[in-house]
Amino acid sequence: SLDIQVPNFPADETKGFHQVPFAPIVFIERTDFKEEPEPGFKRLAWGQPVGLRHTGYVIELQHVVKVRASCSLPTAVPAGAKILSLTELSH
Repeated sequence: SLDIQVPNFPADETKGFHQVPFAPIVFIERTDFKEEPEPGFKRLAWGQPVGLRHTGYVIELQHVVKVRASCSLPTAVPAGAKILSLTELSH
């Protein structure tokens, strides 16, 4: 991987920089990608390459890998158990 120097506050580069590893596999936020974009969508989509900020690279979609997460939970919580939150995962 390659280390990229990224400003701590992009609007004010006098506030310093930090290193971010840049590897051959790139993970894209869901909101920055659409397989079937509506007109005017200006992020990553089929046939629509985008630049990666701070890297000098332009990427183009080659394939999509969707990751699924699942878990099993007990049907009842033991009496007195301290639960901070409950999360529902769907497939």
